[in-house]
Amino acid sequence: MAGWIISGVVIPVCMILCGFHWWKHTPQNINGLVGYRTGRSMKNKDTWIFANQYAGKRLWTWGWVTLAITVAVLIPFIRSARDYLGTAANTAVLVQAVVVIEIVYLTQKALAARFDENGHRIGESSGPRYVKRTDGKKGGRSRK
Repeated sequence: MAGWIISGVVIPVCMILCGFHWWKHTPQNINGLVGYRTGRSMKNKDTWIFANQYAGKRLWTWGWVTLAITVAVLIPFIRSARDYLGTAANTAVLVQAVVVIEIVYLTQKALAARFDENGHRIGESSGPRYVKRTDGKKGGRSRK
């Protein structure tokens, strides 16, 4: 019985923990181990940070939502037959997987809307960005 309940809350807890980490403590280096890793998100540091923060916020938010719904759905089945609890837990896991897939889809869509296929922000030049000097030195503009 406890196994079904644990299996029902594993995905939301992982969503909450990973989402918080990616959103608030975005991995600074593009890597193949930690973070939101797709071809588009790993184009450059700008796409990497955007994708991790975008997906992280949604994972954290929807992790809490799916955790609350899962617990609310599983509680009535705790004292019922084992088959009913198992079916409810499996249904919850299926819904949670759909939520995660939807978050990946929305993140990829947001990346495509903000960055071109080379990872440059849409609407900005692909060259280096220049900003007005704030270091007190004279002579033009400095590279950012």
